[in-house]
This record gives sequence, C-alpha cells and structure tokens, in this order.
Amino acid sequence: MREFVVDEESLAVMLETVMPHLDERQRRIVAGSAARALGRGGIVAVAEAASMSRSTVQKAVGEIVQGVEVTDRIRAEGGGRPSIEEAQPGITDALDALVEPESRGDAECRLRWTSKSTRKLADDLCAQGFSVSHVTVGKLLHNLGYSLQANAEEQ
Repeated sequence: MREFVVDEESLAVMLETVMPHLDERQRRIVAGSAARALGRGGIVAVAEAASMSRSTVQKAVGEIVQGVEVTDRIRAEGGGRPSIEEAQPGITDALDALVEPESRGDAECRLRWTSKSTRKLADDLCAQGFSVSHVTVGKLLHNLGYSLQANAEEQ
C-alpha cells in the first residue's frame, strides 16, 4: 500500500473548500474521517485546519469508529432546548391562575379569552420568580386554549 503525505497547507485548502458546503453533521463526518486517515496527530491537524475544537474532532473520530448511519437528521434526536414546562415546572398552572379570574367566554364552549396583555402576564409571572417573555406567555396561553382578544359583544 502506498503512503500519502498530506501537509498542513493542502489539508487546510481542502477543508476550506469543502466545509462551507456542508451541514453540521457532514462537517463532523469529514473532519473525523480526515483525522482518522491521517493517523497520529490527525486530530490536532484537522482541528487547526478546519478551525474546529479538538474535542469536536475527537468526538467526530469516535462517531466514525462507531459507524455512521445514513440519515436526514443533522442532530441527535431529543436535542434542543427543553420546553418551558420542563425548565420551569408550575409555570402553566401559575399562568392559568393569573388569567382564570379575568377570563371570559361561554362555560359550554372550550374557547376562552383574556383581555390581559401578554406583557402584563409575563411581568406578573416574573414577579413570582419565573423567567418568561411575553412571546412565550402567548404560546402558553394558546396551548391552554385561550384567545388573546375579547369577544366584540362583551366589549
């Protein structure tokens, strides 16, 4: 088997050419494969040439060794930010308690609405120790079945 010698400059040129066209997962596969092919010192060489952290390239080599499956996913399943209810237990109940006394709507109908602003509700929740934005309050209200505008007949 013939041995190929790759210098740092040619490795950097190759990675600079290829990496901008790849997504996060593909970048790890290329970096891990290149580092593994280079052998001893490959992780450091690829990390420097690709402007990646050594730990990322090391993790990528581990993924290559375990075997890479063909998939449309870029990140592992379950990745991402936890829901507000998971991060701050009780926030939904606290919001419902704030809105319930002033909610309007037909008791027979599932649709309820509130005339309180999402900013005011967010401020009230923050005063109770929760960390929440008015946008998230709007999403929580929607999940609870609230509409943010009152019925025209009741105004």
